[in-house]
Amino acid sequence: MRILYFTGQIALHGGIEKVTVMKLNYWVETGNDVYLSTYEQGDKPFVYPISSKVHYEDLNINYNVDYTYESLYSSRCLKLVPKHFFRTVSLLKKIKPDVIIVPNFGYEFWFLPLIKGRSMLVREYHDSQYQRKFGSIKVCIDDFIQRFYDAVVVLTPQEVGYFKYKKNIKVIPNPIKKSTYISDLSYSKIVTVGRIDRVKRFELFIEIAELVIKKYPKYRFEIYGEGNPIYKNELLELIKSKKLQNNIFFMGGTSEIQRVFSEASIYVCTSKTESFGLTLIEAMGVGLPVISFDCPHGPKNIIHDGVDGYLIQNDSIVKASNAIINLIEDKKLLVSMGNFARLNAQRYHLDNVMKMWINLFNK
Repeated sequence: MRILYFTGQIALHGGIEKVTVMKLNYWVETGNDVYLSTYEQGDKPFVYPISSKVHYEDLNINYNVDYTYESLYSSRCLKLVPKHFFRTVSLLKKIKPDVIIVPNFGYEFWFLPLIKGRSMLVREYHDSQYQRKFGSIKVCIDDFIQRFYDAVVVLTPQEVGYFKYKKNIKVIPNPIKKSTYISDLSYSKIVTVGRIDRVKRFELFIEIAELVIKKYPKYRFEIYGEGNPIYKNELLELIKSKKLQNNIFFMGGTSEIQRVFSEASIYVCTSKTESFGLTLIEAMGVGLPVISFDCPHGPKNIIHDGVDGYLIQNDSIVKASNAIINLIEDKKLLVSMGNFARLNAQRYHLDNVMKMWINLFNK
């Protein structure tokens, strides 16, 4: 099978990028002819290792955006669309793919139905659509175009309800690799991971940390990720204002997240929304209990509350900090939750999830 994957870049650490590379490598190692096409990569290195068997081509469009919808659809970027369109047409003629996959909100989403030929066309959603405004011009156009896709893949059953046209929607969760690391949960360290973006609400992570540190001043809280420098500076100022510079640290991006988790004892998610929560299952795969706000909609599909972690009422900083303190003070519970977390994460192992993709292609 000849599979062509479109995405903006694999130059920044992130969930979409990590999952994309996992799938590309899996497909090529299981005997498929796999192609990756980007339009923003340029000469930047891949942040996750891609098999040399994967054919790669950058369309060299260079929108130079910050990967938000608003910046990509600016008037400056609109002028580059014709170049993007014709280079995509040329690529499709050269490759003649059996399957085309689009995992982001780039312009190719709009014009691929016009030029796909006989290829199976698949759209992936990696963000939650819970704020979709039915009746808005953009949503109406999106819904119309998606009727021409052979499949639209979402990460949780709840996401299906945000689409009017549901006949081609399939639910396939994100995969993780089986961890070679296991935490012994002996570390006075609590971590969170995600792109530095306001939707992740790291200010709440800092507020939670402050309450825990008042009782356990030796605990260290780490934030991993790359992203919005303005937001990061605001968070650094918040840490400084609370005099927590010796307890809360920004660690940047990493391609060794399993090792990071193996040197921690608890994982915390404070997002406003998580369509899935890849880092939750990655942390669980290493044996960390996880604490997450019950945001739309990923965490409730992953966490068994009170068994392998805690689902916390949205925005309840006190309840989240109390959950952490409870685990710090009850080592037996910490270990029990960590063991159940590892068992729970097995359902998301790569082989199990990729069977769903193969079944989709074979239909």
